[in-house]
Amino acid sequence: MASLLFIGCDVHSKAISLDTFDRNSNTHSHQTKINNDPRLIWKYAKKIESEVEPGTKLVFDYEAGCLGFSFYERITKMGFECRIMAPTTIRLAQTDRVRKTDRRDAKSLAEALAYDTYKSVYVPNQEDQEVRSFIRLREDTQETIKKFKQRINAFMLKLGYTFDEGKTKWTIKHRDWLKSLELSPMNREVLDEYLITLEELETKIARYDERITEMSKQENYNELASSLSCFKGVTRPIAMRIITEIGDFNRFATAGEFA
Repeated sequence: MASLLFIGCDVHSKAISLDTFDRNSNTHSHQTKINNDPRLIWKYAKKIESEVEPGTKLVFDYEAGCLGFSFYERITKMGFECRIMAPTTIRLAQTDRVRKTDRRDAKSLAEALAYDTYKSVYVPNQEDQEVRSFIRLREDTQETIKKFKQRINAFMLKLGYTFDEGKTKWTIKHRDWLKSLELSPMNREVLDEYLITLEELETKIARYDERITEMSKQENYNELASSLSCFKGVTRPIAMRIITEIGDFNRFATAGEFA
């Protein structure tokens, strides 16, 4: 059985702190900080391999964060194993929680990897990542729509207008009411521009939903998307959001694990 060396990586956009831990001897080595450059990471790994027994396996790890899966993809393309840790599951010594530095973080990550005191983040395949990015584009646009509606409501309140013809806003009746208000020319122009932008965003949402529905009919998504969309209130775009966020449903043996 090949020996293992565990490499903790505290990864930032421009720099990486690295620490190599040998579980057999309980020792740390090769502690350094380098630029976040694939060539330097490769050089670091090759230096370690040149100093250890042939066949020794290097295993890298880092915390899940804003850099997503890019570091994972770099390491695996080099031929090394890499794991992504869920930050809230990593067991750390109290001193490491209080006195945090990049070097300490790399050391803690290496030990957590060696002693399996963490849980891994599921790494979706490239297609799932790309589809998920498109779905999140749709969600970001929906959030912008929500903010625009809030701005319009606030603008109306500032002008002293309240909608009393129904409890629910943003119905056809409410929109017709907004368009029929007698305002000063400038305030009318402001409201019209708000409404035009809102309608443009809603048109984008409809286009995104149509595109996501098309994606859901691809062979690798269709069966599961069809099953999920049988539930009341679950459209195919919603089903696709669930599928791409969860990934492999078989990772969960029970409903409790999934929850």
